[in-house]
Amino acid sequence: VIPNGVDHAVFRPAGDAATRRVLRTQLGLPADEFLALFVGGDWERKGVRDAIVAVAGLADLRFVILGSGDREAMRAYAARVGASRQLIFAGPTRTPQDYYAACDAFLFPSRYEAFSLVTLEAAASGLPIVAHAINGTEELVRDGENGWLVPFGPDALRAKLLLLRDDAARRARMSAAAVVSSQRYGWDRIAEE
Repeated sequence: VIPNGVDHAVFRPAGDAATRRVLRTQLGLPADEFLALFVGGDWERKGVRDAIVAVAGLADLRFVILGSGDREAMRAYAARVGASRQLIFAGPTRTPQDYYAACDAFLFPSRYEAFSLVTLEAAASGLPIVAHAINGTEELVRDGENGWLVPFGPDALRAKLLLLRDDAARRARMSAAAVVSSQRYGWDRIAEE
């Protein structure tokens, strides 16, 4: 089996805090809050409702949703569960790499994937991944090292996001480990396979 690949020239960490702040300003994102990122469509199947509940009411944390989906349904749901302040709908973009580089963690509560390309992009960008053990993620994520594989539902997602938000040193270690874990999926190596 030959997996998907990721372009490390495009998807890479921001480099430093100053570069990340500049990117956040350019993208209209908060400069000083912890940002969890989701990238994708088909929001119902990909568990966005669980992610919304997971971030509800959390201080100093925002959830950036990049891609197309039913914004109004998700806004209404967020209002019901107390997460309106946490959500940022960024919409679709031709430069998702900027969002990966600007954020702090990748939140991917999908319940099914053939092999998730967005988790490869997140890892290459240095984002610790909080996801479920599904196809692709269970091959990429080394639990506790470059992210976590958690049970279905919002509680486990929330617990790991809080660990990342509150522990900058752990986040930095996991970020570096995420980049290393993505190297196996570089396009040169995948093309060779």
